[in-house]
Amino acid sequence: MRRIKLKFWRSLMLMTAITLVAVSIVNVPTLAQGGKKALPNIVLVHGAWADGSSWSGVIQRLQKDGYNVTAPQFPMTTLADNDARLREVLNAQTGPTIVVGHSYGGQIITGLGKDAPNVVGLVYIAAFGLDEGESLQELLSQGPPTPAIAHLVIDKQGFAWLPQDDFVKYFASDVDPVQANVMTYGSNYSRSRVQPRCDGVPS
Repeated sequence: MRRIKLKFWRSLMLMTAITLVAVSIVNVPTLAQGGKKALPNIVLVHGAWADGSSWSGVIQRLQKDGYNVTAPQFPMTTLADNDARLREVLNAQTGPTIVVGHSYGGQIITGLGKDAPNVVGLVYIAAFGLDEGESLQELLSQGPPTPAIAHLVIDKQGFAWLPQDDFVKYFASDVDPVQANVMTYGSNYSRSRVQPRCDGVPS
């Protein structure tokens, strides 16, 4: 029961934060059918060891409020690949779009520049927003590793894998253990440096 409550409140807080930002920084002059002001699109960018389905609770609540929401899958191979995937999704949007990044997803959205198609704002939800020349490795090395990443296994391709027990206990601690065990087998992450922080896009 405690896990269910934690998951509900976390998704509710995320949805509230996204909605508040969308309302505060976007001025959409066009009117939707029926004379109502058109809402911005929202693109949700997942972090490492996750996929688009991790936003499911947030998506349901945003859709209920009338938002067009997209939560694509990212390859997590290189930052360039992730950036290319995000731009594909943004090109498919019609009208102003808010881009939301969680955790490593913040590093992905930070790489966007002024030419990012349709983007009018960035939202960081417990996310990284590194500057030019910085890397996650350097940032994380400034202190002791958190329990969630204390036992990473780096393979020959440079991917970092979370041991199953650590994934269930720390990374997905508010998810049902049976579901978390299934999620473990989709956990991967790539090492790369970031591009400069996005200029000209409100965040």
